Amino acid sequence: MNRVQMTGIFLTASALVLGLMVVVKLADVNPAQARMVTSGNSFEYLTAMTQPGSDSLFILDRENHVLIVYQLQLRGNRGTLEPLETLDLRRVMGFQQDRQRPGARQPGGGGVPR
Repeated sequence: MNRVQMTGIFLTASALVLGLMVVVKLADVNPAQARMVTSGNSFEYLTAMTQPGSDSLFILDRENHVLIVYQLQLRGNRGTLEPLETLDLRRVMGFQQDRQRPGARQPGGGGVPR
């Protein structure tokens, strides 16, 4: 395994741990249960019930090392999807990227303002 692959594995594992920590923090007494995990291109998607009647969507952008968390509040047949947090994982983990890949976005360019 080369350095880039190891970095990707480390960042993915770190993002999942951070995502689970957010879920545990949002849940009062009920533990989070992952409902669906899927991936496509450079993204990983995870949904989990974080509170009764409330699910969260975690989006991990592996290319730009960003974790975005949305919360879905269900009200009858309707619901709202509200942004909760956007994390630049390079900054959170103290990791500095050696060089930017051609065509990759800079983190924070299209996320949720804090």
